[in-house]
Amino acid sequence: MGRVATVVVPSMLTGGAFVVLSRLGLAGHLPLWALLGMLIAASVMGEFTGRYVHLDASTRGLHFAIAVQSLSVSAIIYAIGWGPTLAVGYLFIVARALDEAGARAWRITLLWATISIGLGQIAIVVGLVPTYVPAPYVHGLAVLTVLGVGFVISLLGAKTEESRLALAERDRADAEVRSALSLLTATLDSTADGILVVDRAGVITQFNSRFTQMWHLPEDVLASRDDGAAIEFVLDQLVRPEMFVAKVEELYAHPEAESDDTVRFKDGRVFERHSLPQRVDGTVVGRVWSFRDVTDRNRLLDELEHQAFHDSLTGLANRALLRDRLEQAIARSRRSAATVAVLFCDLDGFKMINDTLGHDIGDLLLVEVARRLERGLRDGDTAARIGGDEFALVVDVARPGDAVDLAERLLDSLRKPFVIEGREVVARASIGVDIVNPGAAVAVLGT
Repeated sequence: MGRVATVVVPSMLTGGAFVVLSRLGLAGHLPLWALLGMLIAASVMGEFTGRYVHLDASTRGLHFAIAVQSLSVSAIIYAIGWGPTLAVGYLFIVARALDEAGARAWRITLLWATISIGLGQIAIVVGLVPTYVPAPYVHGLAVLTVLGVGFVISLLGAKTEESRLALAERDRADAEVRSALSLLTATLDSTADGILVVDRAGVITQFNSRFTQMWHLPEDVLASRDDGAAIEFVLDQLVRPEMFVAKVEELYAHPEAESDDTVRFKDGRVFERHSLPQRVDGTVVGRVWSFRDVTDRNRLLDELEHQAFHDSLTGLANRALLRDRLEQAIARSRRSAATVAVLFCDLDGFKMINDTLGHDIGDLLLVEVARRLERGLRDGDTAARIGGDEFALVVDVARPGDAVDLAERLLDSLRKPFVIEGREVVARASIGVDIVNPGAAVAVLGT
């Protein structure tokens, strides 16, 4: 369609004009068929040379193509006797050249249009072609035509150059924006934190892939860009959803505020949440949220803390934790006059079990003893392993006699044989009771 619009249609209109001028006797001395033949030849040459007119064309190629087109147009308009009065033909050439080759084509077109008009004027002087313009005026008209065509062509060239520079600047700006966005996206995706950016209207403007992985958000929620829908989706995952929503509402109500807190999930995951305002030229335009998965770190800290205060074999409290619990119990006893009892338990003959059955069986026996002692206590009481086969219990009792009763029950549970790797092992134990209360008696029981 482009070729039809720029070549075929103008050629057909020009041919129609030749027919009309010929019937009116205003088409020179050549027969109509010769004029139409020249028109067809000019169109063919214009199409052939048009392949040399493009943005990457060499200067020599542009000169060749535009020279052929300018000279063929001049030959036609001077042959019909209207010479410089039909300068529109050169404007048609420069329009196509500017479109295909850019602003550098206008000077070449002006040069060859001037040469073509000059040759046409010479042809009039020597009588090779007719002229309907009176001879005394034809040369002045030619000069005016060169000036007018030159002005229009230079104006078109300048506008084309401005457009080219504007497009180049726009392309450069677009490239910079794309580069910045690419760098931003790569930076966001390379971080281990999940990043979410929300504007003041609650529209999600940016997020990275880590954010979607951490929160398991479906595609339709992300596509909606609705922060409210995203919050609604994640609430079922949280341990305290009401606190999560309250913090979000608080920060949205105070755009300048920053915040750090922890988000806990029902599946055991733990996120650190940091939020700060997003500013453009000092004005808050939104809010940036970052989420860091600290589940493994917290689990490791819990394990380290557990190892620091618990026996590695039985999982009971160790001496350090027992001391802390005992200090708390004594302080509580002083405040409320409550009775605190400390029970000391050791296994009699444990060395013989180790020597005869092996240390592995001995360790398993200690684990089973620890479990029976724990099952005999209430929530809030403390059981600890303080030595190889020595255990200590810290309990709150209503009266000293309750501690003795507890010791007897524990001894009864320990008298029952233990089944260790398919064999029965009988352990003897002794329990001593110390009441943390002035004037209380101390009892020592044994199996």
